Amino acid sequence: MKNVYFYLISFVLAFKQPIPFAEHNLPKNKIHKIQTPENQDVAVWWNKKTKEWNAVHNVCPHRQASLSEGVVNPKSSCIKCRYHGMEFNKQGKCTMIPSSTFNPSMFSVKNYFVKEKYGLLWIDDKKNTDIVINILEKPHTKLPWFISVTEADYKSVIENSIDAAHFNQVHHGIVGLNRYKSPLGIYNKSYKNWFNSTGFSCTIETAKPNIPSTEYIFLEPYNTQVKTKNTYIFAITYPINNGKIKFISNLIIQDKKWYLDLFFRIFRPLIKITGKEVFRQDIQIINSQNQNLYNRALKYTTISQADIAVTLYNKWLEKYGNENI
Repeated sequence: MKNVYFYLISFVLAFKQPIPFAEHNLPKNKIHKIQTPENQDVAVWWNKKTKEWNAVHNVCPHRQASLSEGVVNPKSSCIKCRYHGMEFNKQGKCTMIPSSTFNPSMFSVKNYFVKEKYGLLWIDDKKNTDIVINILEKPHTKLPWFISVTEADYKSVIENSIDAAHFNQVHHGIVGLNRYKSPLGIYNKSYKNWFNSTGFSCTIETAKPNIPSTEYIFLEPYNTQVKTKNTYIFAITYPINNGKIKFISNLIIQDKKWYLDLFFRIFRPLIKITGKEVFRQDIQIINSQNQNLYNRALKYTTISQADIAVTLYNKWLEKYGNENI
């Protein structure tokens, strides 16, 4: 897959790939409810004894209470159901049933593995697999991770992530973008690099010779990358439940520069505020778009070479979507 690859690991009974869910500095003093694809809510807690994150399916098998509403036993570091006090260890095995003669081992819940990499926490179905994102394996500088949960259609957000022509229109006034004066000019050339069950790549060029070409990459089922020279806009978008999605994104510069790191640290609050506003604008236009698409059964039309990535994504969904998502 050219020089960029996002290594996706299939799950047997849970997720289709390792799922990033939070930054690495997640608070360790409480249990977290993590919403994941396939509507598999997970309870995640910090194990003070083993100094690691533990994770199990969020439903107690006794009376179906949410384990994330419980507590962590300070002595055993097991998660304890708040309803009747059943405890489960990091393997998901029941270790205690208060006021009962039943053998605790008769109960268990599915366990998961939490891995820390690239400044993110990932949840995985397997213990010994690795997570590899080649652009983050090389020396690089990146912004703070942007993570958000909102109501939206995740496929539409993926389309938006690889839509070349919307930036200066939707985000007018942000970092110099101007809807009345496009800095890129006319998109006059596009071509497909590859297309298969794992995703696709395409390249778009403009009529201005001093503007570099941009590569748009989709890697099944949730990852998009927009590459210009040595800069990537990296995003993972996946559905959780009740019409909500989780969106995780970053701007990655494939070069390690101390002054960029310093700049990003100094302006971290402003960068986060700007990122939230950009995302809010995207979601606003996406949700209004979906009302027209679904309520009136309207379809897309193509207006320029810039539409190639969205066109390829919809072709990929038609050909491979049912087996890969």
